[in-house]
Amino acid sequence: MDTDAASLFWFLVPWVVVPGVFVVLALRSPSWRQMTRWAAAAQVTITENNEGLIADRLGRARRYRSLASFPLWWIPGVPLIIGPEPAWLTRSAWIPLTAYIVGSMVAGLRGAGDHRGVRSATLDPRSASDYVPANFRWAPLALLGPSAILLAAIELFGAGVPIQLRWHVPQLMVAAAVALAAEGAVRALASQPQPAAAPSVLDADDALRATGATAAVASAVMLALLNLGGLVSAAAPRGWVAWATMPIGVVTTGGACLMLWMVVTQQPWVPSRRRAGRPQPAPLGR
Repeated sequence: MDTDAASLFWFLVPWVVVPGVFVVLALRSPSWRQMTRWAAAAQVTITENNEGLIADRLGRARRYRSLASFPLWWIPGVPLIIGPEPAWLTRSAWIPLTAYIVGSMVAGLRGAGDHRGVRSATLDPRSASDYVPANFRWAPLALLGPSAILLAAIELFGAGVPIQLRWHVPQLMVAAAVALAAEGAVRALASQPQPAAAPSVLDADDALRATGATAAVASAVMLALLNLGGLVSAAAPRGWVAWATMPIGVVTTGGACLMLWMVVTQQPWVPSRRRAGRPQPAPLGR
């Protein structure tokens, strides 16, 4: 690694300073403004009964995902230290992103399942589609299909998988595992018991489950899009064909950024399961 100022800057800032800032911010509890923004998107009224629950669960997701991914953000910066890098290390940003995703899933499952001391629970039936639409839940596997077909076609009709494509194989396998894990996480969130509590608490718990489920599926979609876009770009021969595939790269990259934005800002699908006849809780002001 060169020790000049420019090399140190491009190593320390993107791979150490920026992830460190994210960790510090994640350790802080959500502000009132962030909570009200989330409540507006989730169509939930913040009250004295559910304010603590919302702050705890939103903060937990931020902490888990940031702390899980922080040790791995240095991997894409390794080439700046060792010089010429292995092929798989040239596109390794998906590794810390995967840890970020796993941390978010674990936080969602632990938050919804933390009912210590609860002696009664609601018996309302719930399904995974109550928290995330079925067509969005199956989108990751649908996006991974073209990637698998493309790799298989290169192997069958080409001279083996080229070296620049081999790093896509583990990425594809991880993306498939994350897609299956996301579906399992959504089903687990729907199946975990919901404690009998005030209507405002039940609404908040529903919306928080939907937020965790949305983050899990959006993360799986993001990995699938990154894999597909990178694979198409690497497989395209040079010349006009490479230019013709650029729109695919733009769409997949844009879609992946949108999914990451949904995860970071904790955007929820509004739960379709609504209880009729509930009195409207009084909002908590500041």
